[in-house]
Amino acid sequence: MILDSAPFYANPPLEFRGIEDKLAEKHVEASECCLVHADIKRMARGEDPRKYKGVWINPNVRVGYNELAFREVNREGGWPTKYGKVDGVWANRWHWATGWYWRWRERWAVDGAVRSWEREGKGRKEEGEFCLEDSMQVLVENGWVHI
Repeated sequence: MILDSAPFYANPPLEFRGIEDKLAEKHVEASECCLVHADIKRMARGEDPRKYKGVWINPNVRVGYNELAFREVNREGGWPTKYGKVDGVWANRWHWATGWYWRWRERWAVDGAVRSWEREGKGRKEEGEFCLEDSMQVLVENGWVHI
């Protein structure tokens, strides 16, 4: 992934963040990896739109968190396999066609939580609302638990 680093050197600098605790208490989560893109667009608002260069992803760069994962995604013959690509396309179509209720339900829950949070505090606004999901994770002794 490539993006312009200028926002991270601005004054004040862009920083990775999570959502506010009061919003998280409403069973809503978001990844800082998604929120940073919402914040980059927010910082660019009002500027010349040609200055916002977007984010570029090279799908041929494959990394792994450990050696086993790295070898798997960089194996000879490619990854995913030809069968995996075709299977993935059709599985994605099937889930899109049959999962409308779950997508609608999640959007409804998230929108309700955000509207409630906004009413509780004057001027509250979550720029990265598209990042939010109906989910909660809590820290426990040996890692994270999804509840």
